[in-house]
Amino acid sequence: MPTRTNHTDEPLHPAQIAALRRLSPQQKLHLMAKMLTAARQSKEVWLRKQHPDWTDAEIAAALRQHMLHGAS
Repeated sequence: MPTRTNHTDEPLHPAQIAALRRLSPQQKLHLMAKMLTAARQSKEVWLRKQHPDWTDAEIAAALRQHMLHGAS
């Protein structure tokens, strides 16, 4: 049975699973860090679009809240 991702119903392709299994622990950590950075940047863009009147400090606080607690 295909492995499911956490946020969608779309299964990972067997080639994706194989590629991830070939990564070293350091490579996996690097990939995870890149993914977290991309998620943070995406959330920041969304927050700025939704709240154009918020200050940088308010955006930063909302980002911290999201990253710490998974708030959407």
